[in-house]
Amino acid sequence: MRANGAQFHVLLNHFPVVLGVTSLPFLLFALWKRNAVARTALLIGATLSVLAGLSVIPTYLSGEGAEEVVEHQPWFSETLLEQHEDAAKFALAGTLLAGLAAGVVLFQLRKRAEPKIVFVAAALIFNGIAAGVTGYVAHLGGVIRHDELRAGAAEAAPTSPHAEDEE
Repeated sequence: MRANGAQFHVLLNHFPVVLGVTSLPFLLFALWKRNAVARTALLIGATLSVLAGLSVIPTYLSGEGAEEVVEHQPWFSETLLEQHEDAAKFALAGTLLAGLAAGVVLFQLRKRAEPKIVFVAAALIFNGIAAGVTGYVAHLGGVIRHDELRAGAAEAAPTSPHAEDEE
């Protein structure tokens, strides 16, 4: 079986979100503690952030292929897709910026220098923002296909399997 554009996009979209969120505790610990263990945590956190930055590129680029697969489905909403696409542009820019900041930290670590605190803080802040935005973009992508994620879905849903029969 050959994967289509939607399957490829759904597979990839988890990487920037999960890698970005996973890097946060490592970066936070490295900013809080300044010792050998924190240096290792910084290496891990910065590497995860760079990987998130790299993974956001194919995720973003695969969106067009996903759109081609779903745009003719009866449940498809152009408005929801446009919201997802607009937010994805911010996620792309933010995650690339976070990855770049983390790359600077990795470069400083490679030179065996103590990374400047301002770069560690920038990597943490940019990565926190990028993790939030990529999570929101993923939610908006899910809303395109999943009615139950849309606002008001909980209020509109029957409270029991037989709620409609009871009226």
